[in-house]
Amino acid sequence: MQSQIAFVDSQTLKPNPDVNAGRILVSSKDLPWEGIYLEKGENEGFTPQDVTVTQHYFAMNTGPAFEWEWKDGKTFKTHRYETGDLWINPAGIPFSHRIGTYNQFALLTLDPAKIADALADHPLVERQVFRRQH
Repeated sequence: MQSQIAFVDSQTLKPNPDVNAGRILVSSKDLPWEGIYLEKGENEGFTPQDVTVTQHYFAMNTGPAFEWEWKDGKTFKTHRYETGDLWINPAGIPFSHRIGTYNQFALLTLDPAKIADALADHPLVERQVFRRQH
């Protein structure tokens, strides 16, 4: 099964069909979860360049640890991704990765509008601000 997560070019915001998360083994696509989507899968590598997703994007390594690179500004940095580690990318923030090895993952996306709607009656959340920090 193919991933249902839509990766878009960060400049044009048009779908980038060349970006493929890999082989999806299980997903929540047939469940009635508005604004929440889960996938578990595997791939032989993942090298998206300057893409984004319109949802908040969480990726967890469910397989053995591996080293990968992520773009920070104009340079790539190497990071060891341990089993259970999470990589989080806020909606609309561009990213580039270089994963050149077999890996297993669980992906979660959350629709920011649904989160804002769910938190609308909570005065402790005065302003919606999401940032990625490394």
